[in-house]
Amino acid sequence: MKPALFRGARRGPALALLLALWSPLAPSFAHELAAHRLTLVVHAERSVQAQWHLDWADVLRDLSAPDEAPASFLFRVASEPASALEAPLARLRALVESQWQLHTPEGEALRIVRWQWPSASELHQALQQQAAQQALGEHVHGAQGPVVRAEAQAPAPVRQLRMSLPAALERALVVSYRPQQRWVEAGAPQTLSFVP
Repeated sequence: MKPALFRGARRGPALALLLALWSPLAPSFAHELAAHRLTLVVHAERSVQAQWHLDWADVLRDLSAPDEAPASFLFRVASEPASALEAPLARLRALVESQWQLHTPEGEALRIVRWQWPSASELHQALQQQAAQQALGEHVHGAQGPVVRAEAQAPAPVRQLRMSLPAALERALVVSYRPQQRWVEAGAPQTLSFVP
């Protein structure tokens, strides 16, 4: 359940006052600990599925208000209408979709398609929840909230890929794997291997 502060439609002035008083006292965010995470999974030999878990507050602040303190930025955008996130989200989307690249070892670029981005409203709700957790003194991991998804098709079975990260994301923890799948029937235990 959301704290009373974030329920209802009349939160703007009261929230802004609370945040203005609280944000100078808030512990600073650990920029180095905030992490974007990317999971790449290869299916059916040639299909690469991607899931980006972004530290939304961090990346949006870097794009739109880099001189503003992280806590102050989070509480400000949480108190603004969701529509205020539309322009920075569109800018981030354009940067990531144009700069994130996957290449085969031979240098052939994979076409990344089927992008799925959260709406400004979904993102705003996640940032409000993160602000509420911060206001209550709860530990908040940076990369939480809506996930960005995309897919790519490789021209040949994927064994290796080269990746270029968008500059706007600075750095990301990348997990890549090809899952091993098999049916297991009840009453017929099987050994599962985690080493290729």
